[in-house]
Amino acid sequence: MKILVLFNPKAGRNRKHPEWPEQISSLLGSSGEIAVTDGVNELSELISNHFGDSSRKRPDVLCFCGGDGTCHYMLTGLLAKLSPEEIPPICLLPGGSMNTVGGTLGIKGDPLDQLSKVCRLLSEGGFPRIEARRPLLINDKACFLFGAGTAMVMIEEYYSMQGDPGPRKAGELAYRAIASIIIRNKFYKQLKEPVRCSVVVDGKKLPHERYRLLLGGTVEEIGLGFRLLYRAPEDRTKFHFIASLFKPMKFLRQLRKMYVGQPLAGRNHHDVLCEKVVIEPDEKMKYLVNGELFETEEPLNVSLGPPIKLLVP
Repeated sequence: MKILVLFNPKAGRNRKHPEWPEQISSLLGSSGEIAVTDGVNELSELISNHFGDSSRKRPDVLCFCGGDGTCHYMLTGLLAKLSPEEIPPICLLPGGSMNTVGGTLGIKGDPLDQLSKVCRLLSEGGFPRIEARRPLLINDKACFLFGAGTAMVMIEEYYSMQGDPGPRKAGELAYRAIASIIIRNKFYKQLKEPVRCSVVVDGKKLPHERYRLLLGGTVEEIGLGFRLLYRAPEDRTKFHFIASLFKPMKFLRQLRKMYVGQPLAGRNHHDVLCEKVVIEPDEKMKYLVNGELFETEEPLNVSLGPPIKLLVP
């Protein structure tokens, strides 16, 4: 079986380990190859070379070595060039600043260790566990997590902080957020600032024109250990969506529920499984797609994409 590893050298953890591409190549041996790519145009050409050339054996397993942002860009590129049936099983190797999607599936630790498990299983005639997940399609972007409001503010703060990505940095961010809510500093004001927009869920308009948190996805965890999208596995024909007007203190009081994956209590908090969401911002709106930050004034159409086979070593 042939394994192709797409390696993003600009991903958070990968940047600190320039030796990893060579080690991955050595680990793969004759059973696969590594392609180092950090550009969308380069990725498009790479997909054409590996999947469009009839004289070349297509990969049986595809590995993304990067973080959540790498997953977004590469999945978007694949769906733009290939039919869902042409996309082989994908393994998410945790090489980024945020590795939430893979972490939700239990893929954590060193990317080389995870790849080694895949190689060992395949060499012994086995195959890693496959879990089918449907990505979200947000206009022209594919991802497993979408957020705006409080979620976007937290990710922006995380990226601005000093230190290596990982649990320690995530813990410091959680501490900062809790402290800011108590002392009401500048960070608190950012968390409290609403997103001004209208939201239509499966054809029905929600009753508000502003929200402090917009969140959607097909994986349970949103990062930092929070399992706000706890209903994501319930129905694979829908995705979990939250639109909330809760103030930061309201979230803080229900911190335990967010960690263990229980519904939050209170008014003006919409928590549903749905097939489509349309968000129309009243002004420029920042939002995140798998941890990558974007800005738009145009409506966002959020729907489900085709099932993607994800490997769990």
